[in-house]
Amino acid sequence: MKVLLLNGSPHENGCVFTALAEVAGTLEKNSVHSEIFWIGSELVRGCIGCRSCKDVNAGKGCVFKDELYISLIEKMKESDGLIIGAPVYFAGPPGSLCALLDRICFSAGFLFLHKPAACIVNCCRGGASAAFERLKNILRFFKCLWFPVSTGIPPTGRLRTKFSGIWKDFRLCGLLEQIWPICCII
Repeated sequence: MKVLLLNGSPHENGCVFTALAEVAGTLEKNSVHSEIFWIGSELVRGCIGCRSCKDVNAGKGCVFKDELYISLIEKMKESDGLIIGAPVYFAGPPGSLCALLDRICFSAGFLFLHKPAACIVNCCRGGASAAFERLKNILRFFKCLWFPVSTGIPPTGRLRTKFSGIWKDFRLCGLLEQIWPICCII
């Protein structure tokens, strides 16, 4: 089994990467392979609603054939599960991540039909719930198997505390160790 960890932050090795790396370690402990895919910090073209991917180019994907879109589609084809990681900017995930996921959802959402999926959002203050809901709704359009998590902290995110230069969240890894085997069974 292989899980695609999508780093939706414009910062390649920032807090979202740190959270996803912890997730990757937890998955590896449970014999689940993973790969972190960074969307980058360049301009990302969004869906324009032309419907070419459904009509003219049916089965061929989006009419905009940029390298990021093509690479992510290939990674999605190889994966059995998806975890989206995103920072919270102004009470939502970055626009570049949403633009890319909107295009993929509309043109190639079938690639994750009934596969397990989850989200991790990283914030310093408020906005985690709104960002989480936005990503969760995208996953619903993908028709992924969605696994809600209920804990004492918002399941949406990673609580950030800087201590000796290390970002820590003790609940995240324990949470994933509990939920991922359930996802794999279903």
